[in-house]
Amino acid sequence: MHIKKLKKSLALDVDGVIIDLVPKICELNPKSGVCKEDITEYGLSTVPQLGIDAFMKSYKDIWNMQKSNWNRNIITPIDPNIPAVIYSLSTSYEIYVVTASIDPNSVYKWLIKNNIILSRDHFISCKAEEKVNYNFDIYVDDYPEIAKKVAETNKIAIVYKQPWNANFLRCNRDKNIIPANDWHEINRILERIAQKQTIPKLRNKE
Repeated sequence: MHIKKLKKSLALDVDGVIIDLVPKICELNPKSGVCKEDITEYGLSTVPQLGIDAFMKSYKDIWNMQKSNWNRNIITPIDPNIPAVIYSLSTSYEIYVVTASIDPNSVYKWLIKNNIILSRDHFISCKAEEKVNYNFDIYVDDYPEIAKKVAETNKIAIVYKQPWNANFLRCNRDKNIIPANDWHEINRILERIAQKQTIPKLRNKE
C-alpha cells in the first residue's frame, strides 16, 4: 500500500482569526456607541458613526500600547488554545500566516511571544486581495471576499464566524466555503481534511 505524505499548505489570517481587536477598538470609541455585534458588514458600512479613520487610529494605538510593553498581554489570542492547535496541525500541514496588517513586524513578534512559532519565510505580509495569489491549498480567514475568490479557484476557505460575515455565511451555498464557530471547530475541520489525504491506496498493478 502507498500512503501519500505530501503536506497541504494552510494560510492563516491574523485579524479576526488569531486576534480580534474590534472589541478594544469599540471601547476606545465610546462616543460612537458601536459594539462589535453592530458591525454586520465587512468595511464598517453598517456603522457610519465609527469612521474608518477613527477605527484605524485605534488599531494603531492598540499596537503601540503593546509595543511599549511586551511584558503585558494587551493583545491576546481569540482562543488560548491556538498555539497548541497550530502546533498539532503542523504535522499534517505546511502552515503560513498571511496578514494585511499595517504593522507586520510587530505582528510577527507578537506571534512568537505568544508561542505561535513559525519561520520568517512562513510569515507573509500583503494586501488582503493578494492572498489568493499565493495559491495555498486551504485558507482560514474572516473576509468574505477572500473566501469567494479562494472558492472560485477550487480551493478550500474556512471562514471564522464574525458578525461581519454572518450574512455572507447564511447565504453561502458553496461547498468549498466552510464556516467555523471557533478554533476547536477549525481544528476538527482541518483534521478531517488531513485524514482524507492519508487514506491508504492500493498501488496500481503493473
